[in-house]
Amino acid sequence: MNFKLLENFEINDYILLLSTILITHVAYYYYSYFTRVNPLPGPFPFPFIGNLPQIYWLFNGDSQKFYNYCYEKYGGIHEIYSTYSNFANVRSIVLCQSDYLENFLSEKSTHWMRLPNCKGPEELGIEGKGVVFNTNFKSWIRNRHFFSQAILSPKFTNEAIHWTNVLFIELESYWDKLFFKEEIIKENKNILNISQWFNHYSTDLIIKLLTGERSYLMTTYFNTFIDEKSDKPSEIIEDSVKLVQALNKHITGYSIFYIISPFLRHYIPFFKNKADDILQNMGFLNQVLSTIIKR
Repeated sequence: MNFKLLENFEINDYILLLSTILITHVAYYYYSYFTRVNPLPGPFPFPFIGNLPQIYWLFNGDSQKFYNYCYEKYGGIHEIYSTYSNFANVRSIVLCQSDYLENFLSEKSTHWMRLPNCKGPEELGIEGKGVVFNTNFKSWIRNRHFFSQAILSPKFTNEAIHWTNVLFIELESYWDKLFFKEEIIKENKNILNISQWFNHYSTDLIIKLLTGERSYLMTTYFNTFIDEKSDKPSEIIEDSVKLVQALNKHITGYSIFYIISPFLRHYIPFFKNKADDILQNMGFLNQVLSTIIKR
């Protein structure tokens, strides 16, 4: 009976039906939004897509800038709406002050779930692994204990001190050549950007301690200032730079798997291309890190 009724529909009838459903959904959505329990300040959400327009239109997809903006405008506790569940705008409360976070970050807390229950970690291949993004309590406790034992061991501490000194001596040698020669100081040729240098220094140190392999970001940055190139083989420098770039890309891009719904990531070209790019980058990282471990 119902199918016979639909058979008599014309195109205009279908358009009217879909429009009615859409208007009803939007009206219900905003009714639920304005009558929600314990409302908090936050950016205005949209049906189906939550706060994605603000992230991609105002901040070019940079979620960190979006969160900084929300913190400055709405304060230390506010709400946003994500779409990590298919078309379900999920209200998330964002805590930005340390006193709010202490209980959540305690291993004794009963509210230890720090990330939304979504398909993103499974697609990235990190579900139940590691510490930071691990939502499996037993696995998290075990990994956290292992990680704590590793970084608190005297051997790791001694190695960290050793490489801190070695890399700082290398950093000083670059500064001597670029900034501290008398003729360079007189001509005011180069400007010392301490922030950039220490960013490269800290990255080189972290990569060395985590993987046991050297990265050469300081060397690469040095080569941009002077014709005299370093004595490091160019192939090694290029490989290390590719690794660091891949890590940075993963760190800045993984959030798409937490704030974008699976439907958008799988079927909408713009989001699908970004998600596929991150997955390919993840595959490259796994391949490189596996090679390092086998050495």
